[in-house]
Amino acid sequence: MKYLVPFFLLIFLFACNDNKTSIKENPWIEAQYSEPITWRSIQTIVAHDEQDAIVGNFTGKGIDILYVEKVVEDFDLLSIGHGCRYYIASPNKNIPKIEIYGINYAPPKLVNEGDLDGNGTCEVGYLDTWDCSQWRYYRIFTLRNGEWRNLIDGDYLSTCGMFRQSGFEVAEPGLAKGTVLVHYFNWDLWEAGEDVKDTIVKPTFSRIDMDD
Repeated sequence: MKYLVPFFLLIFLFACNDNKTSIKENPWIEAQYSEPITWRSIQTIVAHDEQDAIVGNFTGKGIDILYVEKVVEDFDLLSIGHGCRYYIASPNKNIPKIEIYGINYAPPKLVNEGDLDGNGTCEVGYLDTWDCSQWRYYRIFTLRNGEWRNLIDGDYLSTCGMFRQSGFEVAEPGLAKGTVLVHYFNWDLWEAGEDVKDTIVKPTFSRIDMDD
């Protein structure tokens, strides 16, 4: 039998086009961890406003709530970080539930990414949480014809600990409609002090595969 663990939601309404961190306001300085490494500090991107629940126009038809739903499947495994699943859910029954990656120690958080590709709807992002390695994949979903899809995907969304502490966001709206500006960490340029690079990508709208 599955047990649903409710989240108590305290939600403040905010618009899709919220002020975003810009490169000019956050020049790259060699990343230093701002706190002792804990489960939460290595499972977060400091430039992101990560929440258990977010509000935005995800359908293009009005304001909705998205929240993280936790389903416990095996209480005996919770002590080692497993035994549960996480989903993005909504009170709006027209928004489908979608499974996301996370461990019991560090439930994944949601980010209202705003309208990254300029099509009039907000995207939702979240960082995978896991119990080993410093690498975490950041995923950005968008609703397309009533189905959750990846807005973009690629190796540039795989983040290391230094990047997550750098003060850069992963994605921002591109200069041209239908494009997304992505910041990513380049290990080859680390010693030169040019670790964070930019690239412009177009949405892929690829299907979401939990086996990836």
